[in-house]
Order: sequence, then structure tokens, then C-alpha cells
Amino acid sequence: MSRSSVTTRSTPSRATILAPSFQCSVACGIVHGAVVFGVTQQGVSLCSFDLLVANEEGRHIVPVTLRDVEAPALDTGQLVAVRGHVTKRFSRSGAATVARCSIEAVEVLVAPRPAALRRLVERACA
Repeated sequence: MSRSSVTTRSTPSRATILAPSFQCSVACGIVHGAVVFGVTQQGVSLCSFDLLVANEEGRHIVPVTLRDVEAPALDTGQLVAVRGHVTKRFSRSGAATVARCSIEAVEVLVAPRPAALRRLVERACA
């Protein structure tokens, strides 16, 4: 087989947003449990809460963190939509290593309407 007959993939004209450790995500669910506010030693403001989401496999709790963003007033039981990136953290628990995934939110919509949710998904895919 000659070298010229092998097809090569062209390089995309723009960089892709998604990489194995940096996944884009949109989740819609109900705030579950307490909303926690804090500040790190470096002065970064944090807001974290659990998001209860449901799909065909059942209900799942997804941890969400907002960094250096003014967090909206959130209450337990409130419907929200979150756009962000999936992060995976590893920690040791005894002799085992435990992996935990969470969403680092860039944007949070409280009680989103269908049109606002559609725009949120479009921004996530842009």
C-alpha cells in the first residue's frame, strides 16, 4: 500500500473545549441539604451544595462548587440548573484511594424557564 493512499485526519480549526480531565456539564435538579459558604486561605470565596438529579437509573446526588462567583440565594428544595465542568478528586481513606466527581459551576440559574435552560445548554456547547 502506498503512503499516499492512507487517509489522514485534518486538525480542527479551533481547539476543542473538552479534554479527559475537563468535561463540560449541564445539570438540572433540586438543591439537597445545606448550602455552605466559605473563603479559602488564599481569599477565594466558595459556595457548595448538593444537587439531587434524577434519570432513568434513579436519583443521584451531585456535589456542586462555585468559586469566586457571587452565588445566588439558594434554599433547600429549590429547582436549579448548573453549567460547569466535571472535576475528579482523589483522596486516601485508610489503605484505599477514593475518587469523587463534582461539578465546578460557572453559572447557576434558579428556577429556570425552558428558554433560559436552552440558552444555558447552548453556552455549554459553544
